[in-house]
Amino acid sequence: MKPFTGTVIHGEKIAQSLGYPTANLDVPREKIKLRSGVYAAEATIGSRTFPAALILMDKPNKVEVYLLDVTMNLYGKRVSIRPYQKVSEIERYDSAELLIKKIQHDVEMVRRILT
Repeated sequence: MKPFTGTVIHGEKIAQSLGYPTANLDVPREKIKLRSGVYAAEATIGSRTFPAALILMDKPNKVEVYLLDVTMNLYGKRVSIRPYQKVSEIERYDSAELLIKKIQHDVEMVRRILT
């Protein structure tokens, strides 16, 4: 899978309200030749590389990344993403609790793939 780079921009903070803050990237969704879904990935910021969950959505068009076990202010920083393997599909849920369980499962799958 082809790596790409984007700058972190402000988003709606929905994932943050669920306990999984994501960095929204200014990469045009159509430039990434991957289908919508959640992917195990690595994110490189400067000289540091972190395990990450990459979230690609088509409606609305969004590119987000969740850095596992990392808390830092990323606004305005350039982030290089290297996707590895698709973990799951993007799904809609009727409750925040069900969505959080799905996110927890996806993050665990990303950990297994990257370790």
